[in-house]
Amino acid sequence: MKLAESIGRAIKEHRKAHPGATQRQLAERIGVSESTVHEYESGRCLPSTEALILLAIELGLDLNALARHHVLSMPIRSTATASRRSM
Repeated sequence: MKLAESIGRAIKEHRKAHPGATQRQLAERIGVSESTVHEYESGRCLPSTEALILLAIELGLDLNALARHHVLSMPIRSTATASRRSM
C-alpha cells in the first residue's frame, strides 16, 4: 500500500471515530478545503507536513501513529522474494 493511501485510511478511520465529525468540519479546523480532506482520505494526495501536524492534533494522534499505520499495512515480503527481485 502506498504511503498516501495508508495515511489517508488512518485519517478517515480516526475522523469517523469522532461522532459527528465531517470532512467539512475537519477541513475548517486545519485550514484546507473539504475536497482536500477528501483527497487525503482517498489517498490521492499526501498532506503537507503542516497539515499532518494539524490533523494529528485535531484527531488526537501523534505522527508516529500515522507512520505505524503505514508500516503495519505494508505487505510482508520474504527475504527470498526480495533477493530475487534485486537480481
